[in-house]
Amino acid sequence: VEPTLHRLSSDMHLHCRPGELYLGAKTTHGVTELYAFYDENVYQESVVREWLDEVKDGFSIYLTSA
Repeated sequence: VEPTLHRLSSDMHLHCRPGELYLGAKTTHGVTELYAFYDENVYQESVVREWLDEVKDGFSIYLTSA
């Protein structure tokens, strides 16, 4: 009898060091999610959102040209 594997949950947990910014992504069931983790004492949320939007736009261009 072969064992059955079930995934109960899938979450990405990234924590950045002081002064750093981490970008992350995961794709599950054909859906890609982009994440940004950053030090709020160093980066403004509006700037991080702008960078994440640029990553999203680049990813969209990549997918449409592939």
